[in-house]
Formats: sequence, structure tokens, C-alpha cells
Amino acid sequence: MAHKLNVASVLEGSVRRSGNTIRVTAQLNNAVTGFHLWSQTYDRDLGDILKLQTDIANAVAGALKVTLLGNASARIELGGTHNLAAFDAYLRGVKASRSTNDAKDGQTAIDAYSEAIRLDPNYALAFAGRSRAHTDYAGTFATGAAIRESFDKAHADAREAISLAPELAEGHLALGYFFEEGTLDFTQALDAYQRALALAPGNAMVLRQSSALLVSVGQFEDGISAARRAVVLDPLDRSSHNYLAGALYSARR
Repeated sequence: MAHKLNVASVLEGSVRRSGNTIRVTAQLNNAVTGFHLWSQTYDRDLGDILKLQTDIANAVAGALKVTLLGNASARIELGGTHNLAAFDAYLRGVKASRSTNDAKDGQTAIDAYSEAIRLDPNYALAFAGRSRAHTDYAGTFATGAAIRESFDKAHADAREAISLAPELAEGHLALGYFFEEGTLDFTQALDAYQRALALAPGNAMVLRQSSALLVSVGQFEDGISAARRAVVLDPLDRSSHNYLAGALYSARR
């Protein structure tokens, strides 16, 4: 697995739940020697999930003898929520968005994100997710006046995500996706994608989306480069390879 991922260390773990208590056991292994570099068990209340993510990130960084740039806690929690029910609804929205086959699935994703926002009106990630879901719905399933209505909702949600968390890459990604699909304004779409990349250069999803648009406007080398970077960052996600294949095909390579 480490060879496929092209990494030097692998973080493994398990999660067990009993009532409102969650136990996370994390273990960092050297991918070359197989030796354990660090391990730790965490018992937390379910309401402390985001704090637990921060604790593990800092512990792993210490085990690797590196320093996380800036405020790790702020970056991990950027655009997120401390409301467990909102977090659960958001995850259901993500799942539905990634397995949408018809209009009902698309609406299920929108409804889940909407529930997350109802439970936490400042949940920027949920606004970004719902924006993308509205854009997908408008472009794939909506008809008549509902197309424009869905695109308008996508635009508003993307703007709200950015307003709540200006440094959240997903907000700018959602805005770029709206411009690309909803208005065909490729210049503004590329600007939004570039902003997202500047904020999260290691985000494979941002790289894939920008790759597709770069190729569409004839910037083949930049598009192929972005797709190749996505494959390096997320080699086990088949969509990374699909985007690269599409970029190479469009460039007649």
C-alpha cells in the first residue's frame, strides 16, 4: 500500500464506539522497515471529534519530527463544525453527492447539506458542499425554470461559504464550479480555481477540477500537469486517473 501511495510512512488505525464514547487507536509505521514510529489510543466524547483530529495531527507531526506550518488546529477546523449532528448530516451529504445516479439522489445530497446548515448556520463546508450539489442538480437533472433556480442557489451558497471562511479552498472551488457550469464564465472559474489551489495546493479534488477546465480552454500542458499532480497526491482514487486520461486524450496524446 505504501508503495502504491508513494509515501515513506503510513498512518493506520481503528475506531470503536460505545454509546457517546469513541476510542481511536492510531499507529504510525515506517513504510520501508515496517517498524512502529509511534502509537497512541484516544478515548473521547463524540462531541470532541474535531479536537481529536487536531491532537492526532500534532502527535503524528511530532513522531515524524516535523512542525506543522501555522496553526494546525485552525487549519483542520477551518470551515467545520463542533455540532456532532451537523457533522453527521454533512457526511451523509458527501456520501450522497459521490453516489448520485438520479434526481432523487441529487435531492438527497442537497437535503443532507441543508440539515447540516440548519443545525449550524456557520458551517462553511456544508455551504460549499450544497453549492456543488445544486450545480450538479442544475446541470444534470433540473428542467425549465428549475435550472436557473438551482444555479442561483449554488452561487449564493458558494458566496456564503467564502464569506464564512475566506481561506477555505472548498468555498472557492464551489464558486469556480458554478461559474464553469452555470454561466460558462471560464475566466472567473479559473480565477476561483487558482485561489483554491493557492489555499490548498495538496487538494487533489481542486487539481482535478482545474485540470478539466484548463484542458477545455486549450491549456493542455497546464491541465495535464494538474492531473498528474492529482494522481501523485491521490493515486488510489480512480477519478484522478480518469481526469488524467481525459486530459491526455483531449491533447491528442
